[in-house]
Amino acid sequence: MMGRKAFKLLKYMCYFGVLRIMGKLHAFSQIEEILKRFPKQLQSIYHSTLFLNKTAKAVASEFSNLDAGYNAVRGSSLSHVPLVVIKSGNVENLNGFSEIEVVETKKALQEVAEEMSKLSTNGELWIAENSGHNIHVEDPDLVVKAINKVCQNQVGAFPFVR
Repeated sequence: MMGRKAFKLLKYMCYFGVLRIMGKLHAFSQIEEILKRFPKQLQSIYHSTLFLNKTAKAVASEFSNLDAGYNAVRGSSLSHVPLVVIKSGNVENLNGFSEIEVVETKKALQEVAEEMSKLSTNGELWIAENSGHNIHVEDPDLVVKAINKVCQNQVGAFPFVR
């Protein structure tokens, strides 16, 4: 719910040009920190796309459909297909929320990650201890390790892979 509210606000900020101005002023320190990890030639390209109206609308739409996505996955089974779920170790952007809300949010995120890892009898949950939301940027080696693990275990898991 927090994400939906935040991105709904960002969507409205787009209509008045506030988001674009804040982007040009580099007002989002967390985004700036993430961008520093990208090659220089990609930083400006990525930064320029983040603050477009269509980007904010797309993200807001994604958040508005989270429940439908979660509900579509819940109760399904991947049988024994290799699966690695990677959960962030650092939950971010909880400033301004009560201690109870922070505890409940962290607990819910842990429960969802555990539930997802159990979609397959061959599923595992890995915690990216030093990463926030952007695990692929903050700990790319862990992501590569997970991909390799799934690929190594795929023989026989998929009938079309030989």
